[in-house]
Amino acid sequence: MTKNIIVVGSGISGLSAAYDLTKAGHKVTVLESTATAGGRMADVDMKGLNVHSGATIIWDNFKDMMGLVNELGMKDQLVSWTRDATRVDNGQKVYDIQYHFSVSNMLTHPAFGTATKLKLAKLLPDIIRSGLKTDPCFMHTAAEFDTESVAEYLTDKGVVDFLENYIEPLFRAPWNWEPEEFSKAYLLTMMGHLPTAKTHTFKYGIGSLTRELAKHVDVKYQTKVLSIVEKQGAGCDVQIENNDGTHILQADIVVFAAPADRASALVSTLNNEEKAFFESVRYNECGIVYYVLNKPLEQKLQWYTRKHPSPVVFYAQIPEDEHVPEGHRQPPHLYLELTPQQRDRAVAEGGTGHLKQYVHQFAKDMYPAVDEETVEVIEQWIPQMLPLWYPGYAKKVAAFIETYEAAPRSIYFAGDYLAHSHTGGACASGRRAARLIQKHWN
Repeated sequence: MTKNIIVVGSGISGLSAAYDLTKAGHKVTVLESTATAGGRMADVDMKGLNVHSGATIIWDNFKDMMGLVNELGMKDQLVSWTRDATRVDNGQKVYDIQYHFSVSNMLTHPAFGTATKLKLAKLLPDIIRSGLKTDPCFMHTAAEFDTESVAEYLTDKGVVDFLENYIEPLFRAPWNWEPEEFSKAYLLTMMGHLPTAKTHTFKYGIGSLTRELAKHVDVKYQTKVLSIVEKQGAGCDVQIENNDGTHILQADIVVFAAPADRASALVSTLNNEEKAFFESVRYNECGIVYYVLNKPLEQKLQWYTRKHPSPVVFYAQIPEDEHVPEGHRQPPHLYLELTPQQRDRAVAEGGTGHLKQYVHQFAKDMYPAVDEETVEVIEQWIPQMLPLWYPGYAKKVAAFIETYEAAPRSIYFAGDYLAHSHTGGACASGRRAARLIQKHWN
């Protein structure tokens, strides 16, 4: 039976759900509050510099996402991610770490000693079980491992050197998380699946997939959702605001694919358990400063641990970036991502709109000609970078999913906060919601 479906949000989860539901024959409308689709999987032009709204890479074990890539005929646009390792400075030595938790790399690593390497064997049973029992795109499948933080887990295993010199920089830079903040369940899903995964991006930028999906569905841009009310009989009233004023749209089904922290404010008919769940979702923020330069420079990529006094977790000199939207010419630039501590300081001081002050001296130390060669300073603040899988959260998601998916309903939910803190999880969540609607209503 054909349904009139409204999808709120045009990130990868919303677009994936809309694409599958449209293909299934439903009348689907996507409501997007901004002028462009993509959410945190988009290429954004900031004063002539192409920046990522969140995601940078994908892995080939993203089953649902790779299925879409193949179905849309985009496989030839995938390119291997060549930055397989990054330099790390822990304040005492500089060394390389790989993204893939390579066993050979860990066992020969210069940043921790023989005793630590021998103790890493204690992790193998958990890593193997995680690889066999969990889905790399759905954290609720790892709920049994959700018992403590990464810091507690690795300290208990006696591998503090591994924690401080390998795990800490690996999650500080891409995720902007500290090991005390996130669950060992998250670490084990990564360690259980990444060693065999291949890393990719898209030839014309990470936003290629969302741009293509948006061509296949009906997206209403600059349309702000004010409220979603589930009617007693069936269906929902969705109040919107656009250039023509305020209106009420009627839908048989709504897929809420906006950030979780908006659910309680927009969906008035959540029950107490649902409200409690959405209030338990936490996002981390991220601040990045770019210096656009007028001269060529050599490439440099470096991460920093907490033992280093750097105000940034990630410093990069980027001479060019060929993986940008077609026709765009990327200028040489510096990239400086604030540490979690400097990020929190910026929030406390009201400095999220003035990020340069926190990193400029470091930029001068690393690139002495920065003042003379800079033609533009660009600041990017990402208020909802990633949902944080803190200890206990995977169990909350598992309980929510078990209840929420049990019976047909008028409002469905999709997003990385229900799946995993990467675009593969967000995409899988959107496609899962579409399959659930088909199951419940066909």
